[in-house]
Amino acid sequence: MTVKLENGLGRLHRDGERAGAALEALQDAAARLGNTGLADQLARLIEQFRRNVLRVAFVGHFDAGKSTLINALLGGRALPARMRPTTAMITVVRSGADDAARLHFRDRGREPIPVPLAELESHLVIDGKDDAPSPYDMVVIPHRSDLLADGVELADTPGLGDAYRNSQARLDAVVRYVAAADAVVYVSTSNGFMGADDQNFVYDVLQPIGHSALLVVGTWADALEDEPGGPDAAKAYLTGTVAEIAPAERVFFVNGIGAVKAHEAGDRLALAASGVPAFEAALRSFLVDRKAGVKLSRAVLAAERVADGLTAEIAQLRDLREQDADKVRSRCTAVEEQLPVLRKQRKSVRHTMAPIVARLEAEVQDCAADFLRATADSCAEWIAAMDDPQAVSLIERFQVTARAKAAAQAAADELSGRLQREVASWQRERLGAIVERHLAELRRAVDPDLASASAFADQLLRTLDGKDAEATGGGSLRWHLHDLDPVALEHPAPAASTAIHEIAAQAAARMIAIGIVAQFLSLFTMLPGVAVAAVLGAFVPGWGERAVRRKVGETTAARLRAEAPAWGAAVRRTVAEGVGTMRATLDTAMREQVADIEDRIKARRAALDGDPDGVVRDLDRATEAVRFARAKIAEIG
Repeated sequence: MTVKLENGLGRLHRDGERAGAALEALQDAAARLGNTGLADQLARLIEQFRRNVLRVAFVGHFDAGKSTLINALLGGRALPARMRPTTAMITVVRSGADDAARLHFRDRGREPIPVPLAELESHLVIDGKDDAPSPYDMVVIPHRSDLLADGVELADTPGLGDAYRNSQARLDAVVRYVAAADAVVYVSTSNGFMGADDQNFVYDVLQPIGHSALLVVGTWADALEDEPGGPDAAKAYLTGTVAEIAPAERVFFVNGIGAVKAHEAGDRLALAASGVPAFEAALRSFLVDRKAGVKLSRAVLAAERVADGLTAEIAQLRDLREQDADKVRSRCTAVEEQLPVLRKQRKSVRHTMAPIVARLEAEVQDCAADFLRATADSCAEWIAAMDDPQAVSLIERFQVTARAKAAAQAAADELSGRLQREVASWQRERLGAIVERHLAELRRAVDPDLASASAFADQLLRTLDGKDAEATGGGSLRWHLHDLDPVALEHPAPAASTAIHEIAAQAAARMIAIGIVAQFLSLFTMLPGVAVAAVLGAFVPGWGERAVRRKVGETTAARLRAEAPAWGAAVRRTVAEGVGTMRATLDTAMREQVADIEDRIKARRAALDGDPDGVVRDLDRATEAVRFARAKIAEIG
């Protein structure tokens, strides 16, 4: 039994279908006008828009109750939930009625394989016995649910901070999936609510990759029943402890197991008492207000702009019959002869960016390597600052190895926590400043070339249409479609067509932040195990706890110094990939600007030389398609 919550998410989903229909009609109109490039780009945009479901990522430690919470939202036991790490990969639940899940390989070149739902648990439960990395990184499970039917997918991510196999690879997968999510739900147990590790993960990982607005859920809320002052007072206190992370209206306490049982028993009162329906309502509202509404508004904006451009183009093509055919052909030839100038401006942008990018890469590589060496020098200081160990000698005849291991693990955990905070601070304050300075330089450097290219494209279009001074409204029909870049979608205000380099720079900065976070997570999760194993391998029974800690610090420092060159090179590659997205975005936009003008030239020649009846028929159908698109846009609330 599920509870249908009436709110804006279902309406928004229907409006998305209307926007998709409008874009498809505009694609048809562009094809009929001979603008094949625009039609192809609209086809890609439609595919992205249709595929662009609302992703909700559930993040937290392995015993936080993420799987149980998702089961409670879905009204059944779709995911396994045990008191040990269970989610071995990202587990996505989507709307569907199939009886098989799909396992996705890390190698995206391989097709997903079906797995019967009855056998799925063997792939999702971590047994701790096999150290070999899994070839899969995601499983998609079909499920019938009102929430999923409204275009939402729920993702159960691998637990954070566990010591089970493949943890490093799983953390990297979590970061990259979460970065692309529309909403993040941070899940923590109520009896250990949002401890230091949880809050550090929010500040050091989630916020740098763009998730500053979270929903926070405390599970096992029934554990608060016996708190002094009662459960309401306890919830109010715990809510206040995370005020800097999430406001009170986005903090919830739920009994996930109670909700699952209430679903199964059809007990509405127990379900309401579990707190899950209130959380679901807030999640739906959050998706509508902060994410989905913005995406839909940007798609509508793109459709309106394309409709305006196609309307103007249809009018121009209809007027051709009233013009001197030889003059039209002459204008087409003249514009065609000027296109190499526009192509040259595209090359100029690439050449302008090259030396700035080279300086940026070199600076971040040196900065990263120097940081890791300096961090290695701090290890001894961090170890010395730890609380004094208990006055128990490790030369006792019993539990020597266990005590040494505990002391080594405590020291390693302290160092990994300090390293995480230091890297996060370095990323914000030093690396971030370097990247932003060079991206600003890139924006300033390419701005004249982009402005010149846009102005020259406008001039060519005016020449093509026989207009001396009247502006056509923004160069290429396709230029403004880059406002639908994933980064631009996060911002309600529409970016101007001439600010495409701003959009591209935002995309580059975000991609760099995501890559750096994934790298430092891999680094600090690797170090504790390495340090503990090395110390225990050289353990001498006469060592006290301070000696064990000191050895962990020395081992960690040595490993950091050894890793410094590779870390610097890895950060350089990450920055290069991020800036590469900016370069590729600008290059593609300018290439498509040229292609758009070429398509217009072909359309004019076809209108003059083609079958007159066929030309008129295509223009009429294109007009009707644009009219249909405008009608669909008007239906959107």
